[in-house]
Amino acid sequence: MTGIQRTLLAILAFVGIAVGLFIWFIANWDKDKTQPIGMAPGDSIIAGAIAVRFAPATAPVSSDLMRTMDA
Repeated sequence: MTGIQRTLLAILAFVGIAVGLFIWFIANWDKDKTQPIGMAPGDSIIAGAIAVRFAPATAPVSSDLMRTMDA
């Protein structure tokens, strides 16, 4: 087996393992055990970034806005 063949075999093995793990992950997904990932309706990353960036240094920043920025 030449070096190129070994390299291609290694790449194929990696892709096969990655696809297999992805399929296993999706097949074993339990929606009831996990919390949804995302923002609450009305939250906006862009609006939060603008508010934090241009807020005066003494202006209080709400915890909801900071939570949005941490996400």
